[in-house]
Amino acid sequence: MKTNNGSIPQCSGIKGNGEQCHAPRTSGSEYCFFHDPAKAAERAAAQRAGGANNRASTLPADTPEFAVGTAVEVVSLLGETINQVRTGMLDPKVANCIGYLSGIVLKGLDQGDLQRRIEALENIFVGYGPAITTNRISHFLTVNFKEKHMDLILRLLENIDYYDNARTRHLVDQLGTMIRDVTNQNLDDVLFIPIDDSTGSSSDWLIRKLRNQMGLSAREHSNKFPRVYDLGKLTVNTTQADIDSLQRQKNAINNLPDEEAISLENLSKIKNIDVQIQKLKESEPMLPKTIVFVDEFIGSGTTVLEFLNNSGSWYSDEHDYHIATLCGHERGITKIQEYNDQLNIISVMDPLPDSIKLLHEQNNLFSKEEKGILKKYVHQAEPQKLFHYGYKNTQSNIVFYERASNNILPILYSETNWYPLFKR
Repeated sequence: MKTNNGSIPQCSGIKGNGEQCHAPRTSGSEYCFFHDPAKAAERAAAQRAGGANNRASTLPADTPEFAVGTAVEVVSLLGETINQVRTGMLDPKVANCIGYLSGIVLKGLDQGDLQRRIEALENIFVGYGPAITTNRISHFLTVNFKEKHMDLILRLLENIDYYDNARTRHLVDQLGTMIRDVTNQNLDDVLFIPIDDSTGSSSDWLIRKLRNQMGLSAREHSNKFPRVYDLGKLTVNTTQADIDSLQRQKNAINNLPDEEAISLENLSKIKNIDVQIQKLKESEPMLPKTIVFVDEFIGSGTTVLEFLNNSGSWYSDEHDYHIATLCGHERGITKIQEYNDQLNIISVMDPLPDSIKLLHEQNNLFSKEEKGILKKYVHQAEPQKLFHYGYKNTQSNIVFYERASNNILPILYSETNWYPLFKR
């Protein structure tokens, strides 16, 4: 029998390819361990032991199924899997598979959650034009923002204080009631002046709401809600001044002693004064004593002050002046009152503090890091610094269904290389 290197006898067995096995013989046999017919049972036992040692550790087949319908359940599964690996109950390879599949499940759950939140927003923003549909919201998110920031932007949208038709109508009704109570006048005896008289402006739609509340016709509307082209001329009522002067003359005669008051001369004067007063009343409509400037929202107060400064000599002792608004920020209202303390501000809502601003340091809706992310998007959406955080840094979260104002963050309405959600 051939030997290995001429000294160790080789196995007499033939390999599967027909060649002789060159492995050394076992003691007392012509064959190696793998070809020795006498060791067949021993070889089988070794193979069974080796297979058991190489088999991955798994849980019993009757282990109860683990629900993974929510992120909480998936996290619970992963926690249990980690403990099973630590105690040797589960092979790391099996655990890696569970971790990979869990990631896929979590991504699917996240997409489903985003879709549900988008659908909920569509139901909230009812009545805005153009319509805020799920497709519009989805396009707004995917075109403007990174995927990792979707949750942040959705939280921003979910924290918008949206006033649909019903909520807005209720506010306007409250405003009308407050105007009556504060001025002690019926709305028919009030002249309303829009802060912004351009068609479609925020003042314009609020004026229309007040007009509808009063049930005025188109002709009556133009008389009660004039567009201000020369407020100074409008408010200086020379007719009323002349009437007041004549009335004072009449009162002076009536206060004379009886003998003088009833003299023919004075009776003739009184009659003449009454004729003049009547003619003046018929010659020019009387301007209401109460004048109310109207704007739906007071942010920084700048728009109102610019309006008053650009309207000429609007102030007159003959009239009571008020500013009516649905809501406003404390700082803007204070600025207007400091400008002219004769202006009484009628606001349905309580003045909003600075801390309610979306990016204010005291607003806990977003973390400091998230506020930084929103600021970066703001700068992308709006190149004009004046409007970066809403006009004059108002940072409002209030949107009326009629029209979003420029007091909100521009990432919500800008059309400058940006897809807007709320078109203005």
